[in-house]
Amino acid sequence: INAADANAVWLMQGWLFVHDSSFWNSTTVYAYLSGVADDAMIILDLYSESEPVYNEYDSYYGKPFIWNTLHDFGGHDGIMGSLPSITTGFVEGLNYPNSTIMGIGTTMEGIWQ
Repeated sequence: INAADANAVWLMQGWLFVHDSSFWNSTTVYAYLSGVADDAMIILDLYSESEPVYNEYDSYYGKPFIWNTLHDFGGHDGIMGSLPSITTGFVEGLNYPNSTIMGIGTTMEGIWQ
């Protein structure tokens, strides 16, 4: 990526670390993330309002992340989400010890455009 653009920044979903707990743990997540400089990667904490990941892995070990709400999943076109979790969760992310939160986002996976 740096060969094409010296200022390029990776953007990845933290969702990768959610479902295979037999592989992903503090040691493997740290090893994976430490391969890229902190200022060269941003992590999208995809489903923060329901299943935040940043708090499982020490605010992504220094990588900046976007606190995100996922309004719906593929094949469902209604806008969903937990308003109480959205209103309090972002503030919790800001107040997390050594937080690297850099913003708030929203994604809609199944809007059938």
